[in-house]
Amino acid sequence: MRSIRPTCSFIAASRINIALNGTATQSKTLASGEAEFAIDGNSDPEWSHLSCTHTGGGAKPWWRLQLPGVYRVSEIEVTNRNAHEQGLNDVKIAIGNSLVNNGNNIPRCGIIYHIPGKLTQTVQCRGMEGRFINFFKCQKTHLTLCEVKVYGELVPPPPSIGILGMERNVTLVGKRLSWSDALLYCREFHWDLLSISGPEEQQMIDELVANASFPLTSHLWLGLRRYLTAASRINVALSGTATQSSTLGNGEAKRAIDGNSSPDYSHLSCTHTGAEGKPWWRLQLPGVYRVSEIEVTNRNAARQRLNDVNILIGNSLVNNGNNNSRCAIIHDLPDSVTQTVQCRGMEGRFINFFKCQATYMTLCEVKVYGELVPPPPSISILGMDREHHSGGKEAELSDALLYCREFHWDLLSIRDPEEQGDGPSEGVNKLPGVYRVSEIVLTNMQLLPKRLDGVKIVIGNSLENNGTRNPRLELPGVYRVSEIVLTNMQLLPKRLDGVKIVIGNSLENNGTRNPRYDPRSEQSALLQFHKI
Repeated sequence: MRSIRPTCSFIAASRINIALNGTATQSKTLASGEAEFAIDGNSDPEWSHLSCTHTGGGAKPWWRLQLPGVYRVSEIEVTNRNAHEQGLNDVKIAIGNSLVNNGNNIPRCGIIYHIPGKLTQTVQCRGMEGRFINFFKCQKTHLTLCEVKVYGELVPPPPSIGILGMERNVTLVGKRLSWSDALLYCREFHWDLLSISGPEEQQMIDELVANASFPLTSHLWLGLRRYLTAASRINVALSGTATQSSTLGNGEAKRAIDGNSSPDYSHLSCTHTGAEGKPWWRLQLPGVYRVSEIEVTNRNAARQRLNDVNILIGNSLVNNGNNNSRCAIIHDLPDSVTQTVQCRGMEGRFINFFKCQATYMTLCEVKVYGELVPPPPSISILGMDREHHSGGKEAELSDALLYCREFHWDLLSIRDPEEQGDGPSEGVNKLPGVYRVSEIVLTNMQLLPKRLDGVKIVIGNSLENNGTRNPRLELPGVYRVSEIVLTNMQLLPKRLDGVKIVIGNSLENNGTRNPRYDPRSEQSALLQFHKI
């Protein structure tokens, strides 16, 4: 009797390209080679047609796709560029659930190479499971992809048991995961990892665990945040302000947050940008919010304009806010002009809608639901005719400036020694003793970079003229200089053009009369920069 080997096969639905529902990012972007071009449904291998990604030159470039859940991947189809095809040689494809080392440590599906005469190739991954798919190279080079298609099936959720309580549906999941993976899993398949706020909730969870019909481990993972209450169903967009890349006719940006969801443009209820490359619309919330979901109403005509619209949430205004983290990519729903997008607690004060194509953008209403992120712990003092707060929050200078202007008045400026001793963080810029300073690290503002131009650094023990009479920063002796490393600005790189480096021991004309820098000479002591 011949035995029959059990087999499994993917259902027809698995031939759907699930990459179209994912989000893409990469190590660095060169020119207009944005990461999402590899999952836009356009397999055109011609770079000039804006259909291919392109990382900047650097060591170990990578491109990553995050799928909308954990998938069992059967195969991946990759389309190369029709020029510089060798850039696809020795590219590793990895699939898994970890973001350690930007996801490049997850298990490998395969290594691909350019196939002469064939721009598209298929890689068999034989059911490997994961939410992240990484393409990366170990060499210092560029990485370019024109299209990535992924086929597979969603991994079904593990056994679970649920209970209704605490105004929430609580589900106990029979799956062994690390805490970070448990957090991501709950946000993918449910709402969030459960946080317990009191003894009553703890008792309810104990009863839930006691009734589980599947094996449990000795410990359960819990979340670390407050849950959203019924009050979070308030549409916080109504309290925000809106702007957009351009305005056509009467399609003002504020019409998307006026409370009028009419999809008829003639009712003056919809926004409308001009026809342009990469149009965008931005909502600024009245503070930093933890966003649960966003409801979007499309226009009832020219509805295709909502296709491939990216929704982003974050706190940065770099690139008009279009570099913030992505919540989702939306498309027009044929049977409904209104759709809801789950953002799973992403935090930010800015919500952007933008498209990568040259087209119009129209929104008839945007509703945002979530909760205000409470301010960090702080201490305050009244002095200098002002009230000061010292916040327990780590942030870049630009984010600190925006935070202080959102929740207080402005980032504190100190004008003289009296204020220096009176402020909330006494000792700012004043060391607790006499130090031999080896290096000073400065971080400039992204919003107003010019404010650092012409700043002089002095070190000493005198407060005469507010400390500005102290010696200028110099090398602690005469050095034979072998090399100088300069870091330029990303925003205004041309400002370094024509800069002359001189090295010497003279302060005549502020040190600019010293000989021009030559690494073979035996000069040094004072390093100066001035523009010709």
